[in-house]
Amino acid sequence: MRAGAISLAAFLIGAISGVVLAAPADEADPLVKKISLFKKGAGRVAWSAQGDWLAFDKEGSSGHYQLWTMKRDGTFERCLTCDPFDLRKKNSFNPTWHPSGDYLVFQVQNLPGRLALDPIDLATGNRGLHSDLWLMTKDGKSWWQITRSAEQGGAVLDPHFSHEGNQLLWSERVRSRIGRWGRWVLRVAEIKLRRVPRLGKPRTFNPRPQHLFMSGSGFTPDDQGALVAGNLEPGQGENGMDVYRLGFERGSFERLSHTQRAWDEKAHYTVKGDRILWISANEITLKDADENSDLPFEQLRDLWVMDADGDNKQRLTRFNDDSAPESMRAAIVDDFAQSPGGDEILAHVIWSTSGQIQEGLYLIELNESFRR
Repeated sequence: MRAGAISLAAFLIGAISGVVLAAPADEADPLVKKISLFKKGAGRVAWSAQGDWLAFDKEGSSGHYQLWTMKRDGTFERCLTCDPFDLRKKNSFNPTWHPSGDYLVFQVQNLPGRLALDPIDLATGNRGLHSDLWLMTKDGKSWWQITRSAEQGGAVLDPHFSHEGNQLLWSERVRSRIGRWGRWVLRVAEIKLRRVPRLGKPRTFNPRPQHLFMSGSGFTPDDQGALVAGNLEPGQGENGMDVYRLGFERGSFERLSHTQRAWDEKAHYTVKGDRILWISANEITLKDADENSDLPFEQLRDLWVMDADGDNKQRLTRFNDDSAPESMRAAIVDDFAQSPGGDEILAHVIWSTSGQIQEGLYLIELNESFRR
């Protein structure tokens, strides 16, 4: 039996048992201990700072994505946006927790039927189309719209709270009909959680020198900057993205990854603050990918880690490596959240089975070096 068949068999056996062993990066001390399917059908995910609650989006029978919460152990699962009249017929997705665990901010996408976006589309800049940001209490009893960009033809995506919980960042489209997804900037605003929550006047950060797609990933550990991704280099195509560190004081962008043609995005500091996790298309070749897959080759991605200064880049998952036990031959790691303890990651993965696009959360168990 050839190596590819062996790894596929290993994956199928693991999927049935719920456990898939990851190929070790280092036999003496592998960074990844185990990979297992955690929740099929779930999408983008956030982990509360307290560690006990998860928030995620999931497509319902109506074709709309709704916002759900549940305990880490899988209990008390409930939909927060299925009943409110303002939200039930829209896409509610891409949540982030306030550090207190009392609030969630998420995207709400109008006109989901007209857009007809599938999981693959929502892994691109299209996830921001016709979107605004909403805030909701953890119990789902109160909710507020906090941006109104879509009304002026704009779009927003990827909200994130600061560690102190007093700031919110997001990306916003400021010009359409340019490039594939338009021209984007990063917004950072004070958020005031009063009786009626509201955002203060945002600061705006423009990328250099090419102004096309850009997504914010989260604040630096001191809240004085942010990690962003974009095709900011001259001549860099829109399927090529790199990770940058933005300093708010000077508005400077420090380039951390250098993959001119590969998609790098969703960078986050680890809970210890000593490393950066991100998703990347780097090292994925046509030889590894299934030529009959329904997923576009240029969007295939895996999870990576690097030191905070950009050195020592290592691949953590190999869903797109035909020789790895967890191989799917073609997969998009689209989003992820690290546990507050540091030794677990939930990753949103998109794959194809028998012509059907599938998505779900995979649990990635890390070694002791990631513990807080």
